[in-house]
Amino acid sequence: MRIELEKPTSSPAFGAIARSDRLVNLDFTRGMALLGILLVNSIVFFGPLAALMDPSTLAGKPLADRLASLAVLVLCQGKFISIFSLLFGYGLLGQFDRARESGYGAVRFAFRRLLPLSLFGLLHGLLIWFGDILFFYSLMGYCLLLGRWLSARAMILIGVALILFSLLVTGLLFFVTLGVPPESNPSDRDTTLRGWRAVVASSEGPTDPVWIAAEIAAYRDGPWRDAQLFRILGWMGNVVMMMLVGWMSLGMMFIGGALWRVKFFSPEQRNLRLRVLAIFLPVGLVIEAVAAWVLWPYPPTSQAYALGMFVQQIGVLFLPFGYLAMFALLADRLPSMLRDPIASAGRMSLTVYLMQSLVATFLAYHWGLQWFGRVDAAAQVILSFAIWAGLVILAHLWLMCFRQGPMEWLWRRLEYGRRTA
Repeated sequence: MRIELEKPTSSPAFGAIARSDRLVNLDFTRGMALLGILLVNSIVFFGPLAALMDPSTLAGKPLADRLASLAVLVLCQGKFISIFSLLFGYGLLGQFDRARESGYGAVRFAFRRLLPLSLFGLLHGLLIWFGDILFFYSLMGYCLLLGRWLSARAMILIGVALILFSLLVTGLLFFVTLGVPPESNPSDRDTTLRGWRAVVASSEGPTDPVWIAAEIAAYRDGPWRDAQLFRILGWMGNVVMMMLVGWMSLGMMFIGGALWRVKFFSPEQRNLRLRVLAIFLPVGLVIEAVAAWVLWPYPPTSQAYALGMFVQQIGVLFLPFGYLAMFALLADRLPSMLRDPIASAGRMSLTVYLMQSLVATFLAYHWGLQWFGRVDAAAQVILSFAIWAGLVILAHLWLMCFRQGPMEWLWRRLEYGRRTA
């Protein structure tokens, strides 16, 4: 095997993709993925970690909230983060190939591309919102360097193997953690404790009533010290979960690299997109319908509920690919007045992703409107659509005046080491 020499080059050919070379259907798909991610993230933007970890918190809620929660679970959770992972792998492997073709070492480029993303992710996760994915994507991105020498078939096989491994781990977690009754009666707990004292007193972790009460108070009422404590703990929990089940995202990145190899979003691959849509979307929807049918009548502490959650995860093998093809095909049919604003959000997806966190935390946290713990599931869905639509319009207006989003400009400035057009 020939070893690529990682040395600087004076070639000026390598740089950011020109606007005329961008694929609108790819940007549109990325813009739609931002909506799905926000719908899932809103659960913990506006509520405690327990709302995501312990579905029993919905017990006794109005029908509209239960339906909204179930819809987000089966149609969005795990699906749109998978689309984002597919698109990340698609774009990153394409950049590795372009770097190599331009004489710019791919390994050297990977460090320059991914190190700034790591920094953005750490600042986002530790100072704004703990559920950041950028830091983990930057680490996984180095694994895609392997894809430089792999065929599309090989990357698909690796991706499927990683996804199946993640499903196995997820299934074991569901059956170990679900079906275990709570250890204490909420009425026996002192829910007036705050900050670190509440954390120490919470024998059940984030699902403990003491923890929940303190987390809500910290984010909604402050002080910053208590909110920062729960943000750091949430980020650490996120690290642990990514170590356990993040193989799913890595597998999707490898499959995304395979999609780059076959130029999935190019005009000549329309028939491929139609075939993917015809197979993966209906199969995925049927699987998720079965999951919803199992999840709805059973209490969250039952083994039947754990089975339903596992079936919901199996849908990740199909539904993201169906969505991917559907959005790409939809972009070809929509009038430009509807398609272009969403594509604009996709073009500046890093800025929009971070702005989603800023807007949502302003609405929820103590330094803003203090809605944390006060927004039910149905209202979270409505708010998510409103935030996304507002940022889509803002992104479109921004790109009418500038070539790049502000965070994209900064990222590329750090990446290429020179001013970008």
